Amino acid sequence: MRTYVTAVFRANEGHEDEVERIFRSFVTPTHEKDRGCVSYALNRGQDDPRTFVFMEEWDSREDLETHLETDHIQEGLAALAGKLESQNIILLERLEGGDVNG
Repeated sequence: MRTYVTAVFRANEGHEDEVERIFRSFVTPTHEKDRGCVSYALNRGQDDPRTFVFMEEWDSREDLETHLETDHIQEGLAALAGKLESQNIILLERLEGGDVNG
């Protein structure tokens, strides 16, 4: 079963650019190396530039869990220490009827 993730982070004031740089460093290795990654998109709040949202789709929850243990994620999470005000990671399953084309 596919796993969808919405991960919302809020940077501490003054750390926005550094948090963005760290989060951007996750994207290419995830796309290139992480098995089961269907989509992995980083977004930044238009009205609140301290807010960052990853919207992800994985072939399985196991693929997501493997991704979270990779060096690029573990090193990035360590670099984020003390730079985040909050985080909320939501794992989802898609219900029928949400796609325009079926």
